[in-house]
Amino acid sequence: MGAFFPRWRWILIVVVVVAIVATVALAASFLTLPVRESDKVEAARQLVAWIVENHSVSGLAEYPDAKRMRQTKRLFVFCDFVPPELSLTEEPRIQRVTAQERQAAFAKYRFNETVYMTITLISESDSEFVLEFSIANGHLDGHRYVLRFRRNMLGLRASTTEEWVW
Repeated sequence: MGAFFPRWRWILIVVVVVAIVATVALAASFLTLPVRESDKVEAARQLVAWIVENHSVSGLAEYPDAKRMRQTKRLFVFCDFVPPELSLTEEPRIQRVTAQERQAAFAKYRFNETVYMTITLISESDSEFVLEFSIANGHLDGHRYVLRFRRNMLGLRASTTEEWVW
């Protein structure tokens, strides 16, 4: 086959094919697909794992206090848009709570080796949904993020703005 094409043509063909494959892969990462109901549950699970287990969430940097979270005894999560029968994690330190249970837990534990997380669905459309995620782990330490989730050919991806840190 080398007799039909000189060596430089083979190199050119390989370069063109690689460029086409790279272009298709890049385009696929920008193509937004409709979000599914299960994506919201997946996003909530990813956020809890991001904080507690230091797992990565596509589109987000490492959580800055992840090391300290591993040393926390109790973590209470309020997330009312995920049905209560669905677990957010297998981590035994994490307990899902209702708004009333969260207030009772705070009255009992305050910030004594305890972290409070709130995940709220702010808005949703066919192509994305927005979550507010706040973490309070002390009188002088907490974070609030607004996360926009979209689905593309590579999976669920988040973009965020950190609203505040105290």
